Amino acid sequence: IDKNDTGESFGTDGKYTKELLEKHQRTMAFWTEADIDDSISTDDILLLSMHGEDLLDMDKLVPTVQRMFDFEDVNDVVAFASTIRDFVAALPEGGGNPLLTVN
Repeated sequence: IDKNDTGESFGTDGKYTKELLEKHQRTMAFWTEADIDDSISTDDILLLSMHGEDLLDMDKLVPTVQRMFDFEDVNDVVAFASTIRDFVAALPEGGGNPLLTVN
C-alpha cells in the first residue's frame, strides 16, 4: 500500500481533506501518547482516500485486497481483484459511478 499521503483528497472536490488530515494528526498524537509500552505500531494507522477509479487500477487494487482479505495464494488475490475491476468497469460511468462513493 502506498503510504504517501501527498495528493490524497476526501469528499467531493476535496472539501473534507483539510478536516480529515487534521483529525488524523490528532489521532496519531493520541496513539503515540497512549503507547506507554511501545506496543502500538503507528506505521499501520493510515488515512488513505479511495476513489472509484482506484478500483480499476490493479496496482492499487491488488495490495488493498491483500490487506483486507486473507488469501493464501497471490493468484487468488489477483483473480478476485480482477473480478472487482471488471464489475466496476461494467457499471454505468465505470469508476465514476455514484454508487462507489462513501459520502
